Amino acid sequence: MRASSVILVCACSFGLPINAHAIQIFKVIEEGLQKVAQAQLNQLKQNVGFAKEQLDVEKRLEKLTDDSFRKLNAELSGSYDMSKIYNGALDQAKRRWGPMINGVGGDQDYLKLRNNHNAKFAPKEGREIFSDNSLQKASYEQSKISQEKSIVSAHFVSQSINNNIDGIEKLIAQIDQTPNQKASTDLNSRIQGQVALELVELKRLQALLLESIGSMTQQSVVDQNVSAEFNQWA
Repeated sequence: MRASSVILVCACSFGLPINAHAIQIFKVIEEGLQKVAQAQLNQLKQNVGFAKEQLDVEKRLEKLTDDSFRKLNAELSGSYDMSKIYNGALDQAKRRWGPMINGVGGDQDYLKLRNNHNAKFAPKEGREIFSDNSLQKASYEQSKISQEKSIVSAHFVSQSINNNIDGIEKLIAQIDQTPNQKASTDLNSRIQGQVALELVELKRLQALLLESIGSMTQQSVVDQNVSAEFNQWA
């Protein structure tokens, strides 16, 4: 029932006089109330719409957060096999060549170089020209071994330089291929490991150089000793 009709019924019930002007006033009031009610209803609908949109946004944010967390977790904990770059079984075997002079173990390429060197340059008369227990013979044998190790190792390392360069280039080529921060960190660790391996190689060569210098110094000392003994009995 319209509001104006309700007001008219109430007015008639109490015997109040009603004229056309009063009825017009009632209609104006009714229209005003209807407008207010409609505005409130529209506002309520708008508020409900806003609440729904906000809920949808929160759900999307929650899903985005979960996806981002899972992605971040995968990036921080994943394995990208960076340690295997230029670090296979064959690469590891090559690094363990060692200055093997007894023919047992060691890298086969190194042993091949050693045998070739001995076939071409190793003196044959060493055992015959020295007496069995002489100081000169012991010094000669040690100097021969030191000279062999130094020369063969130098040749071997020279031949291995290109392989080392190839490995470093492989590592450098991976810099722009890392998919995320974790892979980049792993690659950086692998590069640092390669630097450490190169330092070990340098230390090995330095040790051979010091051994060679020591062998030459020893030979000089032995020669001086033999000369002194000769002069003593001359």
